[in-house]
Amino acid sequence: IYCRIHKHNFIPLQEELEKAEKIEKEASSILNSLDYLVDVQPDAVSNYLDLLKSTKTKIKASHNRLRIDMSIENIINQRIKDMSWLLNVSKYPFLFQLDNIHLTQDSISPSSVKEGATKNGPDKILWQTLVMMCDKLPQRENVAQKVPAAGLDKIICEAGSSLSKLKSIGEEWDAKVQKKLGLSARGLKRRRRIIPHSEGKEGEIYTVTTKEIHELANHKILHYVSMPLDSAVQKICRESLKIENQFINLLTCDLSSNNIDRSPMPDIPSLIGPGGEFFLKKLIWDPIYVDMLQKLQKLNNLCGEVGIETPETISIKWISRAVQWIESVVSRFKISDKLHLSLNDAEDLAIAGADLFLHIDETTKRSFSRHKIVLYTNRNTRNFSVRMARGGATHSIGGYVLRWIEFCFNSLRGDIFLHNEFLKKVDTFRSLDNMSISSLEALSTILEKGIHDLLIPPDQETVKAVHEIQMEYDWPITDVNTTMMKKTTTGPNMKLRHDLWLK
Repeated sequence: IYCRIHKHNFIPLQEELEKAEKIEKEASSILNSLDYLVDVQPDAVSNYLDLLKSTKTKIKASHNRLRIDMSIENIINQRIKDMSWLLNVSKYPFLFQLDNIHLTQDSISPSSVKEGATKNGPDKILWQTLVMMCDKLPQRENVAQKVPAAGLDKIICEAGSSLSKLKSIGEEWDAKVQKKLGLSARGLKRRRRIIPHSEGKEGEIYTVTTKEIHELANHKILHYVSMPLDSAVQKICRESLKIENQFINLLTCDLSSNNIDRSPMPDIPSLIGPGGEFFLKKLIWDPIYVDMLQKLQKLNNLCGEVGIETPETISIKWISRAVQWIESVVSRFKISDKLHLSLNDAEDLAIAGADLFLHIDETTKRSFSRHKIVLYTNRNTRNFSVRMARGGATHSIGGYVLRWIEFCFNSLRGDIFLHNEFLKKVDTFRSLDNMSISSLEALSTILEKGIHDLLIPPDQETVKAVHEIQMEYDWPITDVNTTMMKKTTTGPNMKLRHDLWLK
C-alpha cells in the first residue's frame, strides 16, 4: 500500500513542486529583467507583455494542483497593467524625449506662415487619448516622488511626467484660445467683449492681434498633440492673415498717377459748388471708389467668416460704415430745379456722422496710425480730419476715400452752419420795428441767395414770413422759382459766396 501511495501520489506531488518552482523562477526572471528595461519600442514592450500574460496563465493553471506565492501573482498582475499602459504610450516615441524639448511658443513670424502649410514632426497624440493615459497612469503616486534609478518604474515615471506636462500645457493653450479667440470648447464662436472705458477715454473693443493668433496656431503643443480646437485656430489664422494683408494693401499701396485724381479737395465748406455742381458726384462715379466698394465687400465677408475682432477687422468695419454713411448722404439728396437737402435729413446725417467720426475708438485709430494714416477728432470744434504721415502712402485707395469722407462730413456741417446763419440774418431783420429801403433790399437779397445758393434751402414758413414783410411794405415779393441774375463766383472766387454769410 505504501509503495502504491509513493508511486501514485508522492511522485506527482514532487513533479508539481518542481513545475511551480520553475514558474516562480520564470516569473522572477521576467520581473527582474523589467527592473533593467531600456527598450521601449512597441515590439519589445509587446513581447514582455506576452511573456507576462503567459506566465499569469501558467500560474492560474497551477492553482488547481498547487498554489504559488500570492505576492508573485499580484506583482505579475500589476506589471501586466503597467506594460499594457506602456504599450499604448510607446506608440508615441516623443513622450520619452520631452526632457530635451522646450514646449514654448514658436518664434514663427506671421509672414513666414503660408496658407495650407503643415508642420513636420512626430505623429500627434489625440487630446482625448492623452487625457485617458494621464487618468490611467500606473503608480500615479510615484510620479511626484523620487524617480527610480532604472527599469520599468523609471520609464513609467518619465512618461507619466511628460504626459502630465503636455496635459498642463494643453489646458493652458485651450484656455488662451477660448479667451482670446472667443471659441467655446466645441469650437463655437462667442460674442466679442468690450473693455469698459476709463474716464476721459474711449472704450476699446477686446481684440486679439494677428501676431497673437499666429502664436496660438504655431504653439509647439500642436506639434505633439491634436487639440480639439486646432483646426478652428488654423482656419482663423489663415483668414486673419489674409484680412491683414488685404487691409495693408488698401492703405499702403500707392496708385499710379493715371489711376487716381491727384487734384486737391474742393476748398469750400459745402457739398455743392457755385454753379450747383454736386462735389460727391466726382467720388461716387470714380472707378477707384467702385473698386473700394468691391474690396470692402470682400473684406467684410472675410471678417464675417473669421468671426473674431482684430484691429484690422474693427478698422474695416469702421471704414465700411463710413462709406455707407456717404451712400446715405447721396441717397438723401432731392432734385427739383436744383440739388437740395432738407434740414431734417441734414441734421440726421450730421448726428450719425458725429457718432461715427468724432467717437472713433482707440483701437481703430492705432490701426490706421500703424499704416501712416492719422485720424484726428476734435469734439470741441466737432471737426474730423485725415492726415497722411511722413513715410506713408499719399495716394492709396483707402487714403483717397478717407479724404473724401473727411470732406463730406465737414462740408455737410458747413452747409448746416450756412443755413443757420441765413436764419439768424432773417430773424435779425424780422425783429426790426421799421424797415428801411436798404433793409428791405438786403432782406430780399438774403432770401434770394438762401433759396438758390444754399444746399439746405429755407423752409416754407421762413419764406412766408419774409413775403409778409415785403407785402407789408409794398416791396416786390421774391419769387422762389426764379434764378439769380448773376453767378459770378467761379474759379478762384468760388469760396467768396459762402464767406458773404459770415460778414
